[in-house]
Amino acid sequence: MRFALVWSVAFVANAAMASVCKPRSRDTSIASTESRTTMISTETHPVDTTTIATVDVSTSTATSTVDDSTTVDTTEVDISTSGLPSSLTTATTDATTISTTADATTAESTTTSDPTSSISAPEPFETFDVLAIGGGSINRQYIKGVANEGSMMGWDLTGTGIGMMPPFTIEPGTNFAKVLRNDLYLCTGYGDGIEPNFVATCDLSTSGDPYTGFLTCEQTRDRKLKCSVPGVQCVFDPDTVCTPTGGDFDKFYTYSGRSDGLWLAIDSSGKASDSNFQPIELGITPNQSK
Repeated sequence: MRFALVWSVAFVANAAMASVCKPRSRDTSIASTESRTTMISTETHPVDTTTIATVDVSTSTATSTVDDSTTVDTTEVDISTSGLPSSLTTATTDATTISTTADATTAESTTTSDPTSSISAPEPFETFDVLAIGGGSINRQYIKGVANEGSMMGWDLTGTGIGMMPPFTIEPGTNFAKVLRNDLYLCTGYGDGIEPNFVATCDLSTSGDPYTGFLTCEQTRDRKLKCSVPGVQCVFDPDTVCTPTGGDFDKFYTYSGRSDGLWLAIDSSGKASDSNFQPIELGITPNQSK
């Protein structure tokens, strides 16, 4: 018996402004005015009158906060010129230093999960029927077949007397997909890598055969049937030799390379490049819903 299987990621640079141009050491601008008096007597006594005017420089610092949390310090110079003639009141501000300080503020976000809002997984069906998800014209159609030893299953089958497959269940302990008739299980007969690994129904007595693999399955949250079987390739001529592929077959396909229907097979994802293989998934509904 041979079958085959397929199973469906600034800092502002103040060096320019405040640079080497330091404010000149004009602590005060001192303007000196000399006035010489005329001689009063025959003796000449020069009298020097010096007028000293003091330029008061007062510095105040204004702090403003910019939108990006930058603090700008500006220097304002106030010059008082009382006591000086207007021709001598010259004041020069050599440089205004603007310093910018960027304050980094780290905002921490804390997410609190409410354990009461968790979503529980739906209860699995104790028994269920199987239908195609995808596959073009067979989408949402229930699988057909005969629950006999070694019988394959699929859709659009041309043979007479082929009806819907009986319901299935997942056997506790083994996770084998069991047919609720004749004590049979979903299995595959390994091919040579070219022939399909058709899905069929088998008796557990054949579990020791190197060319037969039993599908282990589980129900998913979205009501699909996910199955896998160890990957094996077998050649039968002149002797039967089966070699593990090193992976699992876990993608379902329909095989259209026969004239009598679309047959269910299981293999790796590499079969998607073969035009005879159409990737599908298996959906499940409660027993007797079909």
